[in-house]
Amino acid sequence: MDKECHAHWTPETFDSIAWLSYQSALKKLPDFQQTRIIKFSHGWSATGYRLNLINNAEQDRCPNCPRSNRLPSPYVEKENHILRCIHPKLTELRNKGLLALDQTLERLDTPVDLSTAIIHGLTSWFDNDRSYGPEPAVEWPPPTFQYLEAHAHIQEAFEEQCVIGWDEFLRGRISTKWGSIIQDFYTKTNAKENQNRMAWEVTVIKSTWNIFLSCWQLRNNLKHGADDTENKKIRSLDIDQQVRNAYRQERNHVAPEHQGLFTTLHITLNTSLEHKIAWLYSIRSAKSAWINLLHQADPNPTDDGAPAIPP
Repeated sequence: MDKECHAHWTPETFDSIAWLSYQSALKKLPDFQQTRIIKFSHGWSATGYRLNLINNAEQDRCPNCPRSNRLPSPYVEKENHILRCIHPKLTELRNKGLLALDQTLERLDTPVDLSTAIIHGLTSWFDNDRSYGPEPAVEWPPPTFQYLEAHAHIQEAFEEQCVIGWDEFLRGRISTKWGSIIQDFYTKTNAKENQNRMAWEVTVIKSTWNIFLSCWQLRNNLKHGADDTENKKIRSLDIDQQVRNAYRQERNHVAPEHQGLFTTLHITLNTSLEHKIAWLYSIRSAKSAWINLLHQADPNPTDDGAPAIPP
């Protein structure tokens, strides 16, 4: 990975990440999961945000956040938002993922105070989502934690992870200080031969990746349907919404001779799915023809140009 991938990272920050364990964890995944995690790590997943960059007719807003017919979700759908989406099913799944991570840390004989710091950091990041403005800092220790001088090394690891980013922890980019703490603990307690920092780091990284993998699968099921029946139902609802938007927004963007395409919203909505798709295509074509005609009449418009053709 290029050191320039994160503008806020210094070379020291880059070198503070457990890259060997990241690489080892990635190699242990099946090929299709490797691809998915690499896309997740670099912001290349087929989110609404990325699809909109490729084709601005695609909706960049989260399809699963609460919204009305007239007001879309205020959240742009990027990978981080999928992990924080407040859809009840995604919230429940995320909480299960954190519980599974906590259980994994316990199974690895992780000191309780260290596990508490990691779960607190991730939970705080999940809860710090904001539509606008900078996010509040993730702070340690939490008010209920009895902080002792012996916890200084945990605080150092926590603060270094804050610099790297707690969202990056979920991407598998964890601070090397976590591994240093666990190795010291294993050494002092005469741990089993297979208990070492790299084994701990690899297992923790894979466990955090599972949170995204499960959320991504559920997001796709919610957006597209878990089977053909759900997919057709969701597709039908989406087309109906596009028809409503076209009646509300596009009447004045087609030539007079094409105004007949707009009968009444009720009549159009009560046609077959295939007819509604064809109707939307006709509206797009009519709008494109009208825009081209206007540009031919005035190739240098004084305004910002015609609005983008909707999907």
